[in-house]
Amino acid sequence: MRILFYGACHAAALKRIFDLFGPPGIATDFLENFRLMRDQAPFPYDSLINYDAVVFSPINRAGEYRTALLVEACLDRGVQTVSYPLVQWGGYFPGLVMGDLGRGHSYYPDLYRLALEYPDFSAFESFIVEGHTLPAAEAYAARCHTLLRRTEEIGEAQIGVAAIVEREFREKRMMLTATHPARALYCGIVRQLEQHLGVRMDPSFYFGRYEPQTDAKLPILPATVRALGLQFQDGEEINSPYFGDTRARSLRSWLKLYFSGARRAFLYEARVRTNLKSRLAPAESLAPAERVPMRPGDTVLGFELPPDGPAHTRIRVLDDLHGAARETEWFLHTPDWRRYDFAQPAVARRTG
Repeated sequence: MRILFYGACHAAALKRIFDLFGPPGIATDFLENFRLMRDQAPFPYDSLINYDAVVFSPINRAGEYRTALLVEACLDRGVQTVSYPLVQWGGYFPGLVMGDLGRGHSYYPDLYRLALEYPDFSAFESFIVEGHTLPAAEAYAARCHTLLRRTEEIGEAQIGVAAIVEREFREKRMMLTATHPARALYCGIVRQLEQHLGVRMDPSFYFGRYEPQTDAKLPILPATVRALGLQFQDGEEINSPYFGDTRARSLRSWLKLYFSGARRAFLYEARVRTNLKSRLAPAESLAPAERVPMRPGDTVLGFELPPDGPAHTRIRVLDDLHGAARETEWFLHTPDWRRYDFAQPAVARRTG
């Protein structure tokens, strides 16, 4: 059996799932709808004779790229079609907006505001973890349910996702971001594809830990966990467009971005084993009180000050580190660190 997955990131993820866990003898291809539109290239209808099935996300208003034309072409050629909706559900992220930074930057304006209400990072972190409330979270999730159901209805999708999300979102993480389904939701989608396509997947997909979309994940705020009565917690962040990698970062690191960004400061992340130094000198010549060992991935909040050396950055520290008190000045060996600017964008739009 040969399947064409036609769409965007969801279609690409489904192809990966079928490549890894599909039955023996199955072959897959992926065609990106946005690339065709961007290049103003026609859909390759002549190639449809090479496929037994096309799995796609409906497009209703795009002229020659309307998928109603694709369905007609497949019907004429005896090719099966299975449609799934554009999956967008932001119920885990009330108050999130998208910024126009060209790198997939989404953020919470309220966290910038709250970060300025606390004199030090420790107090800000304690409030977000223990005292923050989001009384409108339940109503926001309900609106997201309505939008997803409406998306299914408009596209006349054969694969249903809204019912899965509504039934299971409190028990299992359904979305990594507002547009990236988590493995639990992909399991529900793939089970339905098995029935439509008449195939049997390797059960390892359902009982393993494989995550189909790994380039981005947003933390779910502790306040959202409490407001929605979620039976799981997940405060890690993955943001490959921003950080340039797919490493999961902790809730603390994510909150530090807000605390520094609200003050027009920076978050510095160690690339290698290195030291904060109280004066410019080789680390081995410094007394223990004059240096703070840092491991790869450790972070420091700080204002950048005028440099005193060509290979070093001088900062005023904003958080309390063991051995480096807040508001003290230290030197970083610049090549050993990544610097991140998390300032609030001027242009933003709501995600849901």
